[in-house]
Amino acid sequence: ALRRDVGAAQRPAAGCAVLLVNSSVNVRPLQGVVGDVLARHPGARLSVRESASEATVHALHTGAAGVGIVTDAAATDGLVAEELGADPLVLVAARGHALAARGALRFSDALAHDWVGWREDGALHTHLVMQAVRAGGALNTVVSVPTAEGVLDLVARGFGISVLPRALLAGCASASQLAILELEEPWARRKLLVCRRADTTSPLALALFAALQRQWPALDPICAAPAPAPRPPR
Repeated sequence: ALRRDVGAAQRPAAGCAVLLVNSSVNVRPLQGVVGDVLARHPGARLSVRESASEATVHALHTGAAGVGIVTDAAATDGLVAEELGADPLVLVAARGHALAARGALRFSDALAHDWVGWREDGALHTHLVMQAVRAGGALNTVVSVPTAEGVLDLVARGFGISVLPRALLAGCASASQLAILELEEPWARRKLLVCRRADTTSPLALALFAALQRQWPALDPICAAPAPAPRPPR
């Protein structure tokens, strides 16, 4: 095992790179982009990992990652950052929930209700916990599940509310049973940025950065979100 690991580390030329992405990006079909880059760099090694945006920015500055996809809420000063597209967060609730009749609300207003969590070890959950603390409250998570589909199913069945990227609602079997509410906070109206260090010389990192810019528009229609649910009449 030692010979294998050392041998891999000493392998020249092809290089290696780490791509850090947030929770929303991590569930998108990135394998096409990754596969195309690897096909152009035989022998290269590429690792895709989930990370909160603030941690990704730090990793890029320190050289622990070559490329990152973050939200525009993160401070990307000193990095090369290019916009990929919108990735808003929305609150989802069962149609019969007390919040369902509201077209929009502040995040702090949702903290009085039970929550269904998505991956307590995920970047989005960490972000929501931080925002809850800043709002002077906490998430009252009654159940946490590993998949977005599981979250939406439990929300539709009335076990709590949740906040998810709007793009993940596309094709959801439970979508017709959900009310989709806009969040008024600027951090929820987020955009995605692909970032790298300005002084990077890694051909693999540069190729990955360019490929993500070029191929991202083809990923968005796959994850296109449905139109917001109409507000029930008063």
